[in-house]
Amino acid sequence: MDKPLTVDDVVHFDASAVSLTSNPSPDNTSLNLLSGDGDYLLHISICRDTRTIVLNSRYATKDWGPEEHMDWDGSLTDGRRATVSVCNNDQTFTIAINGKSGHQYKKRINLTTQAVSYRKNAAMTTAVLGSAIAVRVRSPHHPPTSYESEYFQLTIADVMAESEAHPFDIIVIGSGFGGGILASTLLEKNRRLTESDFNDESTPAPAEPRWRGPILNRPHKAPPLPYKAPNPLRILVIERGRLLFRTHCMNGPRPSNIGTTSQGNDLFFTTYKNQWDMDDETKKIWVGGGLYCLGGRGAVWGLFAPR
Repeated sequence: MDKPLTVDDVVHFDASAVSLTSNPSPDNTSLNLLSGDGDYLLHISICRDTRTIVLNSRYATKDWGPEEHMDWDGSLTDGRRATVSVCNNDQTFTIAINGKSGHQYKKRINLTTQAVSYRKNAAMTTAVLGSAIAVRVRSPHHPPTSYESEYFQLTIADVMAESEAHPFDIIVIGSGFGGGILASTLLEKNRRLTESDFNDESTPAPAEPRWRGPILNRPHKAPPLPYKAPNPLRILVIERGRLLFRTHCMNGPRPSNIGTTSQGNDLFFTTYKNQWDMDDETKKIWVGGGLYCLGGRGAVWGLFAPR
């Protein structure tokens, strides 16, 4: 591992395809959190033949302690992707498979996790979680060291692994006037939609008829609609720009003679668009260089924001 685990760090073991075909007994695939000396701080043993998950710990030079069992509870499905997550708490490990269970395992060895491993018994031909898995470590509750590390935690490799495990429904490229507002609107509408309790909705009763008629024409209350709230959409925003915030659009790199051109940056950029690429004299009057920042072209549109 790049660094030892600290409190609230979460280790994610991501498998592309689960195999539930049992091998010669004992059928045992394990995920392990290890100390620097090879002590098993947490041993998660997934047994297909008995449909059990066994938790244990042991020092490298000693025997295993008493076994602790975690419910299988249909958390693994043959041929489907799976994620086993371990949250490093102060006194316990919290283990969840595909977000289910959240079993609390009390720590037996008070050492720091510095490595992980993935193993199967020698007699087995296939492991439960496939031949290879991806391992990610997240620190969601730690104070941010920078704006990027707090709000832009996913790298390209992270996004690929995340999409493999849980595909995104919508991908927005760019956080400018188009992409940023679109992503915000989709997120807000998606939140309201998935929080609605459709099962409590009912069809309004028809209006009272103006004439006297049979009793069958009297208003009645319709039964509840058989709708269920859909699963929330997964929305990914991809941003190219580097982090560059300005309190005023004119504080960014710009032509030095912009003051002689009315209507601000947008007109100047249009006027000199071709010359910037082919005319050395135009380049000499430029203060600064290429501008990469969060917010797209709106960052240099003379404070014009079509919100």
